[in-house]
Amino acid sequence: MLSSSRVQSLGPYRMGDRLGVGGMAEVFAAESDLHGAVALKRILPGLAQDQEFADMFLDEARITSRFNHGNVVKVLDYGRIGTELYMALEYVSGPNLARVLRTTARKKIHFDLGALLAIVTQLLDGLHYVHHAQNEAGVPLEIVHRDVSPGNVMLRLDGVVKLADFGIVRSQAVARRTQPGELKGKIGYMSPEQALGAPVSLLSDIFSVGIILAEFLTLKPLFLGKNEVQTLSRTASVDLTTWQRYSQEVPKRLREITEKALRLAPERRHQSAQELRAELLDFAAGAQVSLGQENIIRQLRELELLPRETCVSGERRIRPRALSPVVSSEEPTMIQLPGVPFRARGQVDETLEFSQSTLPYRLLRALREVEDGVVEMHEKSEGGARLAIELTAGRIVAVHESTGIMPLGRMLLDASLILPSDLPEALGESRRAHLRLGQYLVLHGRLRESLLLRLLRNQAEARLSAWFSKDAGYISTFKKSLSRPENHLPESCSELLHIFRKVMYSPAFSGLDCYLEPVLDAVVLPQAQFSVELLSLSAPESRVLATVLEDGVYVGHSIRYIIKAIATERIATKKEAIFSLLAGLSLEVIGAPGFGKSKPILPI
Repeated sequence: MLSSSRVQSLGPYRMGDRLGVGGMAEVFAAESDLHGAVALKRILPGLAQDQEFADMFLDEARITSRFNHGNVVKVLDYGRIGTELYMALEYVSGPNLARVLRTTARKKIHFDLGALLAIVTQLLDGLHYVHHAQNEAGVPLEIVHRDVSPGNVMLRLDGVVKLADFGIVRSQAVARRTQPGELKGKIGYMSPEQALGAPVSLLSDIFSVGIILAEFLTLKPLFLGKNEVQTLSRTASVDLTTWQRYSQEVPKRLREITEKALRLAPERRHQSAQELRAELLDFAAGAQVSLGQENIIRQLRELELLPRETCVSGERRIRPRALSPVVSSEEPTMIQLPGVPFRARGQVDETLEFSQSTLPYRLLRALREVEDGVVEMHEKSEGGARLAIELTAGRIVAVHESTGIMPLGRMLLDASLILPSDLPEALGESRRAHLRLGQYLVLHGRLRESLLLRLLRNQAEARLSAWFSKDAGYISTFKKSLSRPENHLPESCSELLHIFRKVMYSPAFSGLDCYLEPVLDAVVLPQAQFSVELLSLSAPESRVLATVLEDGVYVGHSIRYIIKAIATERIATKKEAIFSLLAGLSLEVIGAPGFGKSKPILPI
């Protein structure tokens, strides 16, 4: 039975909660009398009305609907109803592999080798079937998935593995809409040839399986860098530093198999999914490792990802809204900035209103909530400026701005890092390779990564600084997942404090008093949700904060009194006092009644 809070229909399908939305489609929990519980993928209206796209979507839906393999998510139905294009997919009653990997790493649980090999060999079985699929005339379709990543590998509650979300639908009709930076595949799970925008083959999928295998064996992201560019660079060069550091306890033969799948040259990898599967089975037999599905079930129970009331057969009917979607929960949401298309991975969590005085608190609060995803700011006026802060592992990796403040091309020209005659060619080549300009220049050896990072930091500072003078607007958060570590302060907060400090201490900045003016007579009390050391304050700023923490001399005094006393006692300057108190209040190290209180204008 579907949630009564949101039920609508599309033909015979009764739709419940929306599970995800991306640049091509949105996915709903649904059910019908014929198929029971399904995941219903509904193509977005703009694409559904494009005849070329619609024809290609239906052609490729016919191909995938022919798939009939136990390790491949089945297409149950597809077609057009009125102006709507849709595809009904088999519902998978369990978590995706991305959630399993995150939970395992967070809990620091050793992932059972038998469970891992059972998962990967089933995945390879499904992948081999897809790679060798044929049309009605027996002609090979030469399908390459191109997005084999943990989010697209589903685990049924009875231990059956299902490969989902085929990349063949994202072919020419979508490629012509692809914007720079929208790589085909998930960053961190691409092959080197994908990272470089080169042609791919089934051997690219083999490499992606190797990444999954390596990450479960080490519980470490294989190619993750400090930012997206560094991750792509490490992928393109197959930098196995992380693997070599953390794989010492992996059995030697299993290390060799994994490293073969991860070779830079495609012709030196396993030449088929079946070949890699055979080597893993040989290893398991020699090491006397059992690959039964009960190993997977046992591991899910240990990770508390298997509902206690669910029977092992996995056949008990569950409400669709309680199941995992058969497409990745990490399907990206599109944020449209005028002139700056950007794919924000995740779902809209909430939108908060801000004024000039509450902006630091609102923005730091949003950054604390989002480890991976996007924090977007936009003015209240129709067509007003928008800004999107892209976050990975709690770090700011890019800041996208709609009004064109400090475009990278102009910065490269101003720094004489590229000739004016070469810039149009570089922009064109980066678009053809589906890369951002900076990514393209670094990957092709035309710009040092350190220089690019310096330029991007300067760009981020300039774009963010401009927003601290805004009178009012909204902040929205987009998350890859709704969970985050407790009492954890992401690096993005320190980065923002660094930028805000430069703005506040600038002689041209005159709006300093407005941030604390509404609570000047409020009493300050310690809260200490985060360790003060994480705030990266200067020595004078740290001295200010120490006076209002536990046992501090000014605990229980008003903010007005504290600022005056600190300046009189020369503990710090007035600016340093205001900045330190504002940072402490915004990050809830200290509290003051009435500071930053408002409700979300758009709840989840």
